Amino acid sequence: MTTPAAWLNRFRALPPRLCWALLGLTLGALCYYTLTELGAGASSLLGPDATGMAWWAAGGALLGSTRLRLVPPVVAFLTGGLLLLVAQTPLIEAPARSLVRRDSLPKQPVSVIVVLSGAVTSSGLLQVSAADRLLQGLLLLRAGVAPRLVVSRVERDGPGGIRVDSDRDQARFFRLLTPEPRVNVLTTTSSTRQEAEQVASLARGEGWGAVVVVTSPLHSRRACAAFEAVGLTIICYPCLDREYGLERMTPGERIYAFRDWMYETAGWYAYRRRGWV
Repeated sequence: MTTPAAWLNRFRALPPRLCWALLGLTLGALCYYTLTELGAGASSLLGPDATGMAWWAAGGALLGSTRLRLVPPVVAFLTGGLLLLVAQTPLIEAPARSLVRRDSLPKQPVSVIVVLSGAVTSSGLLQVSAADRLLQGLLLLRAGVAPRLVVSRVERDGPGGIRVDSDRDQARFFRLLTPEPRVNVLTTTSSTRQEAEQVASLARGEGWGAVVVVTSPLHSRRACAAFEAVGLTIICYPCLDREYGLERMTPGERIYAFRDWMYETAGWYAYRRRGWV
């Protein structure tokens, strides 16, 4: 049986350049995984899933075989340090809470409750944040905050290239209320800006006044500003978030919050640059 010491001796016997290349390959893959955990997986710099990891591993191996051999260890140290800083300290907690906007609910009913869209799984089920939003909208509807609901239809490619959508799962939620609510469905939205434009168009046609906008807590500041930018009078009311708490976070919850904070911060500046907030 080959012992770990024997494997280490074999590794030491390899040419130094090959050893550095193997180290760079390992650290490149590790950096990709760490950055993905921190929420950078959607970046074109990282690339998608296994393909992205393969490119980062190959890049690390290439750097390791050149005079830039110290780059992979330095990058791995920095990314690993950032992950530990985010997870093990309250660094992200205040910035995350600063993105939450919660307005007081009106004493009199408003025209409509708008529930912003979220992702669906490959089997057409609402993902957690989307379900949280819709559940909050239904609770407000049952409380008499408004007589009507507006939701968005979400589509995606499922297994075998079959298109799946959110219709069936949203209908399950609607049946929780008796009688079922009156619902307007937005069908061609791919961004919060498009949802805001379509709701504004509906509001002009239907003569709606103020609307309640329901979304996830960290999305609330940007989303509600986008609705106000198209001329709507809104009450911003974020849902409960069942992925992490905002008052006392565990290390894993801080990482989730950091991901959302990075995404929403980038989204805010992108919207502001386009004049959408």
